[in-house]
Amino acid sequence: MHPRLSAIITRVTTPFTNAKRAVGSGIKSGLQKASALFDEAFMGTVKIISKVLLKVLISPKLRGLEHLKDIKNERMVIVANHSSLLDGILLGALLPVRPAFAIDTGQYAKFSRIPGVRFLMDRIPLLPIDPTKPQALKTLARFAQSGRPVMIFPEGRLTPTGTMMQIFDGAAAVAEAADAKVLPIYIKNLNHLPVGTYGLRHHPRTFFPDISVTILPARKLETIDTGTAKERRQVRLKSLERIMHQMPVEAVDPRRTLFQDLHKTVHHFGRKRITLEDAQYNKFSYGKVLVAAHALGAALAKRTAEKENVGLMMPSTPAGAISFWALQAEARVPAMLNFSADAATLVSCAKTASLKTVVTARAFITLGKLEDKIKALEEAGLKIVYLEDIKKEIGPLAKIKAVSATRGIGRKPAGLDSKKADGSHPAVILFTSGSEGVPKGVVLSHKNIRSNIEQVDVLSPIGPGDKVFNALPAFHAFGLGGGIIMPMLLGIPSCQFPSPLESKAIPKVIYMSDATVMFATDTFLRLYAKGTDSDADMARLRLVFAGAEALTAETAQTYIDRFGVKIYEGYGMTEASPVVAINVPGANTPGTVGKLLPGMEQRLLPVDDMPDAYRLQIRGPNVMVGYLYAEQPGVIVPPADGWHDTGDIVRLAPNGALQLAGRAKRFAKIGGEMVSLDAIETLARQASPQAEQAVVLKQESGKADEIVLFTTDADLRREHLAAAAKEAARSTLGLPGNDNIRVLPDIPKLATGKTDYVTLKGMLADFNDAAARPQEAVATPAAAPASKAPKGNGPKAA
Repeated sequence: MHPRLSAIITRVTTPFTNAKRAVGSGIKSGLQKASALFDEAFMGTVKIISKVLLKVLISPKLRGLEHLKDIKNERMVIVANHSSLLDGILLGALLPVRPAFAIDTGQYAKFSRIPGVRFLMDRIPLLPIDPTKPQALKTLARFAQSGRPVMIFPEGRLTPTGTMMQIFDGAAAVAEAADAKVLPIYIKNLNHLPVGTYGLRHHPRTFFPDISVTILPARKLETIDTGTAKERRQVRLKSLERIMHQMPVEAVDPRRTLFQDLHKTVHHFGRKRITLEDAQYNKFSYGKVLVAAHALGAALAKRTAEKENVGLMMPSTPAGAISFWALQAEARVPAMLNFSADAATLVSCAKTASLKTVVTARAFITLGKLEDKIKALEEAGLKIVYLEDIKKEIGPLAKIKAVSATRGIGRKPAGLDSKKADGSHPAVILFTSGSEGVPKGVVLSHKNIRSNIEQVDVLSPIGPGDKVFNALPAFHAFGLGGGIIMPMLLGIPSCQFPSPLESKAIPKVIYMSDATVMFATDTFLRLYAKGTDSDADMARLRLVFAGAEALTAETAQTYIDRFGVKIYEGYGMTEASPVVAINVPGANTPGTVGKLLPGMEQRLLPVDDMPDAYRLQIRGPNVMVGYLYAEQPGVIVPPADGWHDTGDIVRLAPNGALQLAGRAKRFAKIGGEMVSLDAIETLARQASPQAEQAVVLKQESGKADEIVLFTTDADLRREHLAAAAKEAARSTLGLPGNDNIRVLPDIPKLATGKTDYVTLKGMLADFNDAAARPQEAVATPAAAPASKAPKGNGPKAA
């Protein structure tokens, strides 16, 4: 065709072509807009229907919406724990925003093949992501940069245990690339539904779990601009891990009480589930415990006043545990009395806590030979209430009322009444060990204890499929919190044993009870290893946690070699409810006591003459309400600004785990340098592993500090200590001379297994007598009663 003719035709037809294209484009645009409007209306309707159905069927509780509103117009990456396939549906229905959900490409392909599901998936803002391809994260980051919230489950898989799984870096990478804030959301108990999850072991399924969704404050990830890509990735990942691990702790409902939690646990696991056992293999179900606690609590309520501090002097037995819960039921505050202390100390503790009444059992007092202590308490004006007397008063009518109360019928006890009991109120009073002075009262709130349980639970592999063996006394924070309260609130059965000193009996009870988890101190662990006749006795144990004193290398190696179980060392104190740091499988740093628990802060104060060592102060939701002092009975003195000075000297491992260097009070100034008494104790144990060792500081006016070693090894000499120091590449500064090595038949111990340094210091004067010679086994009058806690620490049947 002629070029001129072609140009004319093009000029004539162009308006028609453009009009056609415009019409087509308009129709297409109109169809797209109509489709978008339909999708918007459809998904809005689906969201409303889903929200109504969820509220009717499972009644999820939503808390923390204000935190979402605070960052409404900011870039955000929403992270949540992944407990159920219904997590996304729940969040999509409850949240007032419409986030885009990141989903694994494999899961996307799997569900898109289901008839009808693909129709919904095409209308939900899903972002199929292949986590093995870096480009996938860039896609998510661009989406977040556009202002649309992105929803990511950092665990990447459902939990089979109910606890937090491994945290992956994807969400942190997206948040950093998009310069977005991280909004944590914690979903609780959705995985207890009969649908939506798989592989959750040892948890019953129910249509009516106590489901809650807690939106927590948004925060920026910690990042660095310098260093290698790997170092930057590690920093942001650790920051995301902290956020994820803190979620269940921050989500603790501050209004709930321990007794309300016990009711929830019973509702979830069922009344027939066994929760407590004793040494005679008597088993106590949740239902039996709950009814007994209500009945006993109602009887005790007639003898005491609401919120009154009530002394409880019972061993670690089912009866002791039920007595504790009975006081909780009526919003009384149990003050756990150390029955192994002398009468004067018991009376002092009672006065410090302003006690009027002490609850105990005649059988326990008789078998424990504690009559003189009861007499001292009575002479001090306290009323003694015996469980045997109360049992006679609980007739058929009282039992019917107790059963009704467990079902929410009839009188509501104060411990379940939100108007009378609150999570911020005192829950229990414990007393410091008295190993270095007069015991102080430590007041812990319901929130303190419940927070500590969540802190441990998020890291610990212990679950309802385990069984805990506990012989630590209930007046010890480790024995009460770890051995009784935590297992009962987490659905974990426990076997209670009344005395930790029965080294021959305990291994057999561990074997017969099929216990898999044990809490103990190094002293008791060594006793049990010596006391067992067969290594098979403790072969069923899979986890052993040691605390309250340093774990020795010999003890740890013995348990690996003989019983095939690794001991994980932790660090705690009564003032922290009690756990502060812990090593666990998958996060174990040998030579340390682990990292601080989620939600805790640390403040490190430099120590003179000790490079790289710090005095540790802590703050967190598990740190006590305050102290009770003997000089101010009944007056709670809170820690300043929430910070508790632990009195411990620590060093930090490269990964941030704590290495204990000793107590601040347990250092001596020798030759101008600070010398740890605990370090010298460790060297003494290395020099004589089979003997008991204890080191104290001897201070006399006008004289230099001297370090004195008490030992049960009559052959131990300074040269042996020096050899151990050389082998360990440590200084010999401060090692006691032979004239300061004192021999005893037994090292005085408190009932908790800790060394009784107060008694040892009192014995120094006896050894200054010219008749007392070093290397001569001396049993002073002061040592005899304190060398061991009384055999009556708890009758097995009490």
